[in-house]
Amino acid sequence: MSFLKRLFRPSIYTRILGSFTIVIAAVIVSNIFTYGQLINIQGISQEAVPVSFEVTQTQDFGLLLQSLESGLDKYFLVRDANLKDTILSDLDQLESLGLSMQASSTEQLTDSVAVLNSKTTEFAVQARSLLDLLSTSAEAREINQQTILLLGLIDETKQAQQNLSNQVAGVVASIATSQEYIVEQSVGQIVVFAFVSVAIAVGATTVVTRSIVVPLSRLQQTSQRIASGDFSSRVALGRMDELGRLGTALNSMADQLKAIVFSLQERTRDLQAVTDVNTQISTILEVDRLLQDVVDLTKERFGLYHAHIYLLDEANRTLTLTVGAGHVGRQMVAEVRTIDMTNQQSIVASAARSRRGVIINDVRQSATFLPHPLLPNTASELAVPLVSRSELMGVLDVQSDIPGYFTQDVLGVMELLAGQVATALSNASLYEVAERTSRYERAMGNIDRQIQGAADMDEILQITVRELGKALRVPHTAIELNVSNGDRGTAMFVSDGE
Repeated sequence: MSFLKRLFRPSIYTRILGSFTIVIAAVIVSNIFTYGQLINIQGISQEAVPVSFEVTQTQDFGLLLQSLESGLDKYFLVRDANLKDTILSDLDQLESLGLSMQASSTEQLTDSVAVLNSKTTEFAVQARSLLDLLSTSAEAREINQQTILLLGLIDETKQAQQNLSNQVAGVVASIATSQEYIVEQSVGQIVVFAFVSVAIAVGATTVVTRSIVVPLSRLQQTSQRIASGDFSSRVALGRMDELGRLGTALNSMADQLKAIVFSLQERTRDLQAVTDVNTQISTILEVDRLLQDVVDLTKERFGLYHAHIYLLDEANRTLTLTVGAGHVGRQMVAEVRTIDMTNQQSIVASAARSRRGVIINDVRQSATFLPHPLLPNTASELAVPLVSRSELMGVLDVQSDIPGYFTQDVLGVMELLAGQVATALSNASLYEVAERTSRYERAMGNIDRQIQGAADMDEILQITVRELGKALRVPHTAIELNVSNGDRGTAMFVSDGE
């Protein structure tokens, strides 16, 4: 078994050994061939006898076919009964001659004679049929169709006869050439085959050398292209020896490098997108604007179908859709869409409960996917929780129109993005609280300073109403007092906000 493997899948060592074997075999064959050529002289001379007979038969056949063609042409014009009998007789003779040629043909001419005999039979049958048709009152259309068919068969028969003549001439020429060659070259066979042996030796050596050097050159060129960054370059040797296995290993290495580089490029691109998003939101301290920029940038930079953010309502234990990317996102926010934290059919609620990213790579096969008519092309979905300082703030939900889009690498990048968004959201929320507290304190200070210079209670209340409206940033502020000092009634102080 191992010998057969080496035979049909030769190694480099086997190729070299084979080349020396060929040289030795060539020397032996040259001597045998010289003796064989002398024997072939007699055989070739004997082959010339039947071939010469076939030459004569082929020539007779051609003359008879020409006579038939001429007779048919005349008969179509004069419709003479004697001429018809002559044509029928010639047809019989033509068929007989064809059968005789087939019976006496040599092996080289058997196929061509059989083809000629077949065409002759078809031609004879069609000719007799047309002659019979001309003897009746058949329509001219039918006669024309049969005539065209006969003319085609005449051409095919002539072509078959010409092919046979060419083949016979070739056989005769081959025999003559062989006889001349063998007689003239027999004496010099030893010298000629000595030269042939040398040529075979040189050829075998060249072939073996090229079978090693050329593949090595291809391997070198391919490895250089791969080293320069062309990871699509492959070497195709089509062999199973050491060089073939080396080429397979090189191709496998290129595939692995290509996959690694592609993965690194994708990860670098995603990380760059995270950096871009973080850079743009890092200076935003308004919560609504911050969240809107996050979903818009996330959808754009990651090439997603949609992105939106749910914020946690701790009091009601629900997740409220707060912002969404684009016009569709704003429409969905206007619906005041909420998801209960206990909803087992929601990927958003699942991510919030587990505080881990959740992937659905085929929403059609998932029981935890809530479809929305404004997002009909969603094919895969990823939800990651927004957690800052161990506090769940909401969920970032992104969707793609490509099945299987969200890999573990994408999940890692999105979790990184979600962490940065949660931190920015927490900072913005703290800033809003601090800014609101500061505004309230300034308002109380203003009220305290201004009421100290007030002349009466009415002015004090009017100052209080006005400053509270400014601090609370509301369009209208009012203070209603129940007056019960002797007289019953109420007093109201109203201020229009500035």
